[in-house]
Amino acid sequence: MRRRAALGVAGAAIVVGYVATTLLTGAWSGRQVRPLFEGVGPAQPYQWVKPPPQFAATNVAPRPGVNDIPFVNGQTPAAVAATPDGQFIVNFSAKAFPAHTGDTSVHVITTPLDPSTLGPMPANRHADGNAYKIEYAYAPSKAPVGTLNAPADVIMNAPSPTVAMLYSSDGVVWKELSSQQVGGPSTVGASFAGPGYYLAASSGTAPKPANAGGSGGGTGTVLIAVVVAAVAAGLGGLALVLQRRRRAGVRSGRAAARAKARDRERRRQAQARRRPPR
Repeated sequence: MRRRAALGVAGAAIVVGYVATTLLTGAWSGRQVRPLFEGVGPAQPYQWVKPPPQFAATNVAPRPGVNDIPFVNGQTPAAVAATPDGQFIVNFSAKAFPAHTGDTSVHVITTPLDPSTLGPMPANRHADGNAYKIEYAYAPSKAPVGTLNAPADVIMNAPSPTVAMLYSSDGVVWKELSSQQVGGPSTVGASFAGPGYYLAASSGTAPKPANAGGSGGGTGTVLIAVVVAAVAAGLGGLALVLQRRRRAGVRSGRAAARAKARDRERRRQAQARRRPPR
């Protein structure tokens, strides 16, 4: 029974790891992988900073994302910083942020922006949805964070099929990141380039939203982030869980052996009492 339970835990972790690895490895390893899904559930309406006229009446204005990543024993855990609608997500690895004397966390703010207020797009590229500015600082000191100790990944959801992700450190000059569609044509992933501005982009003429709701694969994007967080939390504790179960099994086996030895000794003593005296 204990062995089957342990295998069940390991199996579940492997499935979760497989899903996340398949989705994310393909996104920024440069290798093509077969998507496991094209989204989960109905697509949620895209939330525009400046919606096209046909969507203005029903548009829900996007809200900034505010996330605090704590230091635990001098290190930050694996963490996700995202906007509430899941249209912009950054997955930070464990130990990504260097420790800073006197500070207890890293404060991350992600702000949706109208891309028309920023620098011009590169040739043959058009903004596909909102731009996002991500910035972070140590808390409570508000000191700036230097270079990260570990890589991070960024995932963006767009209102229509997208072909690229753009990055700008100053909001004026854009560069194209190596990226790939993740889980569907309206979601794109890339390696995190640092604080600054990010934008999903299409090629050719200006993109038309996928449908009358101006929706992309929001639900699927959020699920990807949840899977990543589950892998970070679940696989990190898997070894400890199995180790504890093995130790419990060893203790149980030793207890059973001692019980058998006591039983044999009682039977021997009982037989000795039944023997007639010589």
